[in-house]
Amino acid sequence: MKMGFRDIPEGHVTLKKATVPGCLLGNSDDLTVTDISLKDGRITDEPGAPVDLARAMVMPCFTDMHTHLDKGHIWPRAANPDGSFMGALTTVAADR
Repeated sequence: MKMGFRDIPEGHVTLKKATVPGCLLGNSDDLTVTDISLKDGRITDEPGAPVDLARAMVMPCFTDMHTHLDKGHIWPRAANPDGSFMGALTTVAADR
């Protein structure tokens, strides 16, 4: 199944089954599946016309998706303690 960028209809819609970073919802560092209702380009509590995103990723703005896959695989055993560059270097060195 190929997923790409998707145009969201104008007006009042609810993005069903949207995947977002849990930290945006105060849940966790994991990804979270949720519904997001939009009205006139703003998030609202009022449900709108459903748009099934089938778990596609939604970001609050343009995001540089630069990542180091190798670092993602050590995260469960060696997470970056403070999110800084030096924290990453120290943690990776200790994990070797």
